Amino acid sequence: MGRSLRHIVHRLRASLRYRWEMVHRYVNFRWLVYVRSQTATISSKSALIFSPHQDDETLGCGGIIASKRKRGVAVWVVFLTDGSACFREPCPLNAQEIAQMRRQEAIAALHILGVDASHIFFLEQPDQGLGDLAPQAHQQVVAQIQHILQQTKPAEVFVPHRHDNHPDHIATCALVTEALRQSKLSVEQWQYLVWGLWYPHWLKQVTKEEFDRLHRVPIHPVWREKQQAMRAYRSQYLPIAPATSPVLPQGFIRHFSSAYEVVVRVE
Repeated sequence: MGRSLRHIVHRLRASLRYRWEMVHRYVNFRWLVYVRSQTATISSKSALIFSPHQDDETLGCGGIIASKRKRGVAVWVVFLTDGSACFREPCPLNAQEIAQMRRQEAIAALHILGVDASHIFFLEQPDQGLGDLAPQAHQQVVAQIQHILQQTKPAEVFVPHRHDNHPDHIATCALVTEALRQSKLSVEQWQYLVWGLWYPHWLKQVTKEEFDRLHRVPIHPVWREKQQAMRAYRSQYLPIAPATSPVLPQGFIRHFSSAYEVVVRVE
């Protein structure tokens, strides 16, 4: 087999594998939303949203945020990392410039969703290192979260799912859970999905009881606002420089173009 023919076969296999993965992900998502979950309405309770990176809050529960804000309900958002380690390829910006860019994108996205800059907190922990904090740094973050909880006193708290297929997402869930336990506040807890919608491996780690608490939340009235807010994160879905690839994989954003968001109620 000639080199050119081998190259064609390799590209064909890669294309078929990608298409099969897309079909598998689509089927899993449809199954989660339309078969395995139950419908939940968006409450008029105040909410505190914890986001590992600047975009997770919009991808995972941007519709919930926008719906609450349209009713005049208080919503606060906490970003745990500075988002500076998002680029896998060489980037013309340094870490400080990347962090500043992502901060501005977050403020712009949340403005579209109706959240004022005064209701946004940036903890600026190391991106891709939230689960590897030294004991003292870990306790400092927990203390910061406790302080924000006491300051805002939300009725609901939203965090990434405990099996959301990204170390920073899993760490965010663990840190907030620890802070809630120590603060002894009585709040309604929900977990949202981001990478869990892209990599379905988390389904194998979920108990039947947790599946029974899986909810689909209709966001039809604010769908356009969510899509517009997602587009504010240009650094994540467009190449940062010529000959580079976007941070988010091809097809990823499509999972968040649904008129539903998927959340799990924590008992």
